[in-house]
Amino acid sequence: SSIVPSPERPGVTSLQPDEAFSEISRRVRRECQYLCLLPSQESSNRSNRDWLKCASTLVVSCLNLESPNPIGWDRPDEGIIDRGIGFPFFGVFSILRGPQPWQATRTLIANIVYDLLEAEGLDDWVTSEERWKALYESSKFRIEQYLLRWNAGFGADHNSDLLQQYTKSVWDRFKKDYIIMLQKRAAAIVPIHALSERYVCIVASKLEESL
Repeated sequence: SSIVPSPERPGVTSLQPDEAFSEISRRVRRECQYLCLLPSQESSNRSNRDWLKCASTLVVSCLNLESPNPIGWDRPDEGIIDRGIGFPFFGVFSILRGPQPWQATRTLIANIVYDLLEAEGLDDWVTSEERWKALYESSKFRIEQYLLRWNAGFGADHNSDLLQQYTKSVWDRFKKDYIIMLQKRAAAIVPIHALSERYVCIVASKLEESL
């Protein structure tokens, strides 16, 4: 079993292998959906379920190898691991064992999934128009909600087309500002967080001035 930081009190706690895999898989699924990281079945001939299983397994394996005490490695009696990377592990960190779910960050997951796509010869997906469309569809509702707070009049039935026009214009501006210049690995981590309410309102205001 894994030994991980306790979420309830100072110290550590144990985590069964299936629990660690489940938590890391949940994070992988969330980030892959949020960033539209995985190719569609039409473009890869593989189901989303197969991609998620493969990506989750790879992330778990990488996290295990990065832990102070990887599961499956012989552990020295002194309890301090020095794998020739320049420093030993001390303190509570030295007793952590196996894959650590808290290390499954967005950046780490995106980079590992990109490595997976690159190995499969599908790294072009991250800069493909199909992915940009998927990102737009996943971000559309949020943009609309920001626009409705910026101008409640957009909520009227007769303004539904105008709301769609502004939503698409905001996305096109965001794409030019943040996405279109991203190349390959950097594109795996699209800065969707930059699509904030403030950003949407500024773009909408400039659009309104130009009409």
